[in-house]
Amino acid sequence: MEQRSDLEQARALFTQAIGRQFEFWGFGRVFGRLWALLYLYDGKLTLDEMAAALKVSKATVSMQVRRLERFGMVRRHVRPGDRKDYYEAETDFGKMVKTILRQREKEEFDATFDLVNRSIALVQQAKGAEDRDFVLDRLQYIKRHFDLLDRIVEAILTLDRSGLAGLAAMLQTVRKAKTQDKAEGE
Repeated sequence: MEQRSDLEQARALFTQAIGRQFEFWGFGRVFGRLWALLYLYDGKLTLDEMAAALKVSKATVSMQVRRLERFGMVRRHVRPGDRKDYYEAETDFGKMVKTILRQREKEEFDATFDLVNRSIALVQQAKGAEDRDFVLDRLQYIKRHFDLLDRIVEAILTLDRSGLAGLAAMLQTVRKAKTQDKAEGE
C-alpha cells in the first residue's frame, strides 16, 4: 500500500475542505474541489488531468470549469499548436469574492429586498388587521438588517486592491447599525 506524502495529504485535506465550503454556499462540492486543486497546483492543468486528480468524469469537470470561469475563479490558457485548454486558479481572493457577490449574491439580495419592501407596503395598507402592528414591526426589523447587509455588500464591492479604506468604512457601517439596534431595543 502506497503511503501519501504529507504534501499530498495536505492538498487532499484542503481540497476536501474547500469542496465542503463551496457545497455549503450552494456552488457544489466538485466546483470547490476543482478550484482548490488548481489553487494549490503550481502551473496549469487540462480537463483530463483535473478529472483524473479528483476521480470524476471529464464531463463533470468541463461543466464545473465553465462555471468557475464565469465567476472569474479560473483562467483558461491555450498553448500554440496544442488543442487542449489549460486552466489555472485565480489567486486574488478579494477579487473572487467581489465577482461572486456582483454576479450571484447581489442579484438575489436585491430580489429579496424588493419582496420585503413590497410586504411592508402591503402590511401598511392592511388597516384594522388584528396583528398588523406585530407583522409590520417584524418586517421592519428584518428590513433594517437587510439594509445593513446590502450596505456591507456594497462596501465590499467598492474595496480597492488594498481594501483598507473600504474595509474601515464597512466596519463603521456595522458599528452604526449595532448602535442603532441597541437604541431601538432590537
